Amino acid sequence: MTNKLKKILNVTIAVMIMMLGAGAIHAAGDETIADIFLDSKLASAVANQLGKAVSDPVEQTELNSIKEILITNEAVADLTGLVRLENLIRLKVTNGSLTDLSELSSMTQLRFLYIGSNDITDLEPIRSLVNLEGLEIYKNAISDITPLSNMPKLTYLHAYGNAITDIAPLAALPRIERLDLGLNPVGDVSPLANAVSLTSLQLNSTDISSIEHLSQLVNLKKLGFFNNKVEDISVLENHPTLKSLDFSKNNVSDISILENIQTLTELRFSENNVQDIEALKNLKQLTILDASINKIQDIQDLQLLTQVDTLLINDNEIHDISFLSEFNSMSKFSAANQKIALDTVDQGVSTEIKISDRNNEVPALNFVTQGLYENGELTWEHAESNQLTWDNGTNFSGSINQDVSEIQLNNYTVTFDMGSADSNQISSQTIVEGDTIVPVEAPQRDGFTFEGWGINTPTGYIKWDFINDKVHNDITLVAQWAAIAKPNLPHDDTQIPLNPNNSDELPQSDATQPTQIMLGNSKLPQTGISNHSLLIGAILMITGCAAIAIRKGKAS
Repeated sequence: MTNKLKKILNVTIAVMIMMLGAGAIHAAGDETIADIFLDSKLASAVANQLGKAVSDPVEQTELNSIKEILITNEAVADLTGLVRLENLIRLKVTNGSLTDLSELSSMTQLRFLYIGSNDITDLEPIRSLVNLEGLEIYKNAISDITPLSNMPKLTYLHAYGNAITDIAPLAALPRIERLDLGLNPVGDVSPLANAVSLTSLQLNSTDISSIEHLSQLVNLKKLGFFNNKVEDISVLENHPTLKSLDFSKNNVSDISILENIQTLTELRFSENNVQDIEALKNLKQLTILDASINKIQDIQDLQLLTQVDTLLINDNEIHDISFLSEFNSMSKFSAANQKIALDTVDQGVSTEIKISDRNNEVPALNFVTQGLYENGELTWEHAESNQLTWDNGTNFSGSINQDVSEIQLNNYTVTFDMGSADSNQISSQTIVEGDTIVPVEAPQRDGFTFEGWGINTPTGYIKWDFINDKVHNDITLVAQWAAIAKPNLPHDDTQIPLNPNNSDELPQSDATQPTQIMLGNSKLPQTGISNHSLLIGAILMITGCAAIAIRKGKAS
């Protein structure tokens, strides 16, 4: 090849190189946002940050100016291109379709990453993000959080709604302050025993049955373990600075420990087994109280908590809310659907119960079965399962159920004891318990007057009242008699002559009265009284006969 040809070739090559170089420079300068960020939603978010269209060319210096990308509800599926945002500190891509986080593996400058509500299963690509301070991975399909143990600066973790069972990696997070593990089948929270930096902890629906490992978390201001199997909350005595506590839907019955947490401003314990709320009476800072769906009957202990703005006591056993008469400024109040089951009573027996609203008035009552509520006493008409309902038309309603038993009465025998065989006899009666005895005709007995019936008792004879006295056992009524007194004859001290008519015959004695014979100034005893009287009478008769004989002799 001649020198001339070589020169021409070299020039041609040089020109081509120059042309190619110029083309390359031109191509770099014409790179658009859409070229870099393949997901259209992500590209739009970047373009908005720069005030450009996705079809506009973009310089790296422009991309480096972006510090945060916030995307919500835009169904982002691909993070390709994010690595070009070299100074990105905060990234939020929620409610999307992300599955792969590989694009983020080298973005160690990230401090806040919010990728909740996506389809992520693997956190391994973000293990290297050692500068993360806040991480949201809620509502994904994550089961292994081991990569988080490499994030010593993490202070906030929101992992609600995943498939996490082992939280041991969290023990390596010395700065964690806010943690939400709700809706994960954790079961065991012992790895949190030394997480003393925690100020807010949410363990809702984590299948735990004990909170004993939280006893040392003395800096907690907010604690929630809604929807679990916890029965004992006594460890909370070590948390005197709690402001918000929620243990709704557990098995707690004793809340006495709460009297020591007087810093509480929000308290929720609906759906437990709480009956006694005396511990709440001194929680003067409470503004929100939800005690619905428990077994509370008496709310008198709430009457001093007048600073409460929200009070929910639905579905309990409360029938008197007059204690809340001073709670007129509450923005939210409800005491609906109270369910009261009263003890079974016998038919005719009343139950004392006060049904009163906040105005100390009886709300409108609806008797499902026949009954009466009057002067604070409830009485049912029939022996059956009875019910009434009430509704004041706004926020106080409920029902009362009570079984009434039919009284099973005994039959008792009443026997009449005449006290003598010579009186007419009266047949016994069979009387139902609680009834009165049927009056009977007065019995007859010669020489006696009937004065009434009565019963003999250890303390004496008690007269029976046929109108008011009731039969409650077998009894014998004993007749009470009074002897008829014989009449006293009149006495005359005038001496009666032996023969006042000068007759030879002795005076005839009254056929119906015993003869009284005067002797001197003395009145002889009645005949038939004694042998001595007979003797005296005989002597007098003989003497009389002798006197008559003498007189006849002289006359002849």
